[in-house]
Amino acid sequence: APHEPQVGETIALHVDARDRRALVASSAQHGSFFLYRYKQTALAVDVVIFHEAESGPEVLLIRRKFDPFQGSWAFCGGFVDLELDETPEDAAIRELKEETNVDAVLAGTEGAANAPVIEQVITKGNAQRDPRGYTVSIVFVAKVPSRELRQRAGDDAAEVGWHSLTNLPSLAFDHAEILPVAAGKVGIVMPSTG
Repeated sequence: APHEPQVGETIALHVDARDRRALVASSAQHGSFFLYRYKQTALAVDVVIFHEAESGPEVLLIRRKFDPFQGSWAFCGGFVDLELDETPEDAAIRELKEETNVDAVLAGTEGAANAPVIEQVITKGNAQRDPRGYTVSIVFVAKVPSRELRQRAGDDAAEVGWHSLTNLPSLAFDHAEILPVAAGKVGIVMPSTG
């Protein structure tokens, strides 16, 4: 039978950097930390922005500057900052701003007149979607009236641009699976393939 640590017992652990940060944060906040029997997941957000161009619907994508999927196109997104007790909604707004310079607001809140209004559309998670480990992503979506969002690449985005749904590049992670669900949420019909 595996050894069960007792209260007050000193144990040696080998932990990766993410787990170490969680242990330190828990210890600082509670004076102790918990050992979980189950592997912990990473929490991420993705933001999908659509526009209806005269030639058909387009989606705003970033070209990834770093691995995994360096050089591939993807939705704007990233990890929720647990050390700051960030909400997924705040992370979605932050990631969109950092990677594309686009300000957004949550559905039901007030903000800049031309800011995209994002709302949650789907949650995706499994061990295959990200090579760094089991990741759960909360996906937000918006449809904007104009492609003029003053977008520019920043943070870990090498490039940002609008892409026609009829001529999409290969997408990183499981974003090709998420795209039709997000499109449907804002009334965009995906073009038929074939």
